[in-house]
Amino acid sequence: KKKKQKKKKNFITLQNKLKKKKKDLDQQLFAKEQLLAQSQASERTFQSLLSQLKAQHRANENEIFSIEQTIRQRLENQNKLKDLEANGETILSWPTNGRYITARFRDPSYPYRHVFEHNAIDIRARQGTPLKAAASGYVARTKKCSLASCYAYTLIVHSNGLSTLYGHMNTISVNEGQFVSRGQVIGTSGAAPGTIGAGPFTTGPHLHFEVRKDGIPVNPLLYLIKDY
Repeated sequence: KKKKQKKKKNFITLQNKLKKKKKDLDQQLFAKEQLLAQSQASERTFQSLLSQLKAQHRANENEIFSIEQTIRQRLENQNKLKDLEANGETILSWPTNGRYITARFRDPSYPYRHVFEHNAIDIRARQGTPLKAAASGYVARTKKCSLASCYAYTLIVHSNGLSTLYGHMNTISVNEGQFVSRGQVIGTSGAAPGTIGAGPFTTGPHLHFEVRKDGIPVNPLLYLIKDY
């Protein structure tokens, strides 16, 4: 009888241990299911954000292309580009005193390449660095912002089908339709994450500098002056 009672006691103890283990396993399973659900939700959130960023980039590109074509046609109709064309300006000055490039034209290591191709060069520049017009021309667009999520830029139309774009600007000191001379200060650089005009595609302060030929982005290093 005592042996039976002891076996029964051991059986109850073992049964309690099994129940406890089952409870632990159930909790682990629930945690894994929750983690899986969160991961799937994060993936959906990421894909949604990615689609929004791509759409925003396409909208910016379409806006820039359309504005450049419209303004260039207007300037040609008003014969305002003839004097510039007579000077034959095809060599561009550097828009900053510094010339250290952090990302090259269509750089394969560009961090946002899964969103869009990098059709510019990024020049290292501290927040608030004065930016200068790379050549004489007319200001076609000044996209001024009051939010960090907004991408601020200035677009200048030059002769010979060239235009230059200065992105992530913190301040813009020129107006649309204004004539600017080579080397004239047009504003200050930005791009520090979370600052006004930086936009969503930035990891640190710099100037996003584009050169376009007949509306198509080209490598700025082919046009920037080489000597110091």
